[in-house]
Amino acid sequence: MEDQPVDQAPRVMLKRLIAEAAKEGLRVKTGVEPEFFLISPDGSKISDEFDTAEKPCYDQQAVMRRYDVIAEICDYMLELGWKPYQNDHEDAERPVRDELGI
Repeated sequence: MEDQPVDQAPRVMLKRLIAEAAKEGLRVKTGVEPEFFLISPDGSKISDEFDTAEKPCYDQQAVMRRYDVIAEICDYMLELGWKPYQNDHEDAERPVRDELGI
């Protein structure tokens, strides 16, 4: 902001925390949790027509039905050096599912 760092900005806070941890002899490790929806090409519905459970969270069958796509996404994450170690199926918040008609 006006060529000055904003104290509350996430990157500024992270740099500050890394410096504070280093003073204590600690090392900060972070990661990302990429989340995405697999939807139809026209965006009108989810791509898995059999994903109809009311609470589909962590449904291994849903993961396996779209394994080809999820594996491809994971391969690209590996190419980016993200070192993914897990993929799972979570349920979207109700408003998102309602908007997609699921």
